[in-house]
Amino acid sequence: MSASPRIRRLIADWQALQQLRAQSSILRFRTQGDPPDRYRIRFYGRGLFVDPVSRRVRVLTRHEIGVELVASYPRTMPLLSWKTPIYHPNISLNGLVCLGGYSTQWVPSFRLDELCEMLWDMTRLRNFDVEHPYNREAAEWLRGQDAGCFPVDRRSLRNLASPETPALCNPHVSTREKWPNAGAAAGNSVSLNGCPPRSDLGAGIRFLDSEIS
Repeated sequence: MSASPRIRRLIADWQALQQLRAQSSILRFRTQGDPPDRYRIRFYGRGLFVDPVSRRVRVLTRHEIGVELVASYPRTMPLLSWKTPIYHPNISLNGLVCLGGYSTQWVPSFRLDELCEMLWDMTRLRNFDVEHPYNREAAEWLRGQDAGCFPVDRRSLRNLASPETPALCNPHVSTREKWPNAGAAAGNSVSLNGCPPRSDLGAGIRFLDSEIS
């Protein structure tokens, strides 16, 4: 008996993730199911978070996201839950992730390896939208940063397939150069424009300073 379209897709996604892992020093993952329909994705690279003690914005180098390929996948988008702290305008404090237009109009042909590349670009702040934030404080903080300091990790997820020299940058508060109102870093391949407004998300962070250290 031939496999169903969903099973064939789960197998294809699993194979694509294995290939992506072989091309990356950044990505690791664990799975559940046969074929896998639940993933715990880990990225080893630079992203930002708010230190709960000092309340400073700092660098975090390990990030974890839960991905569940629900029964209606790939017709509907996976369930995403950010498990580690992150400071990003389109990720809420409780781990809800906005994928921009994909959140409202999911494209079934969008593969799991492509989704992982998008999530890594969000982690390193190559991909964000400050106009429709889930975390308003993060959006306002980004508006005050030098545009040249992002992404905070210069490596693409397939960094072993096309070796790059990491050029890391420490953002700092500045009034000299602001992000444009479009809110996305220059050179973004996928825009997050279109995240629905969420007035209940992102409240509660109070900065004592905004220094990266």
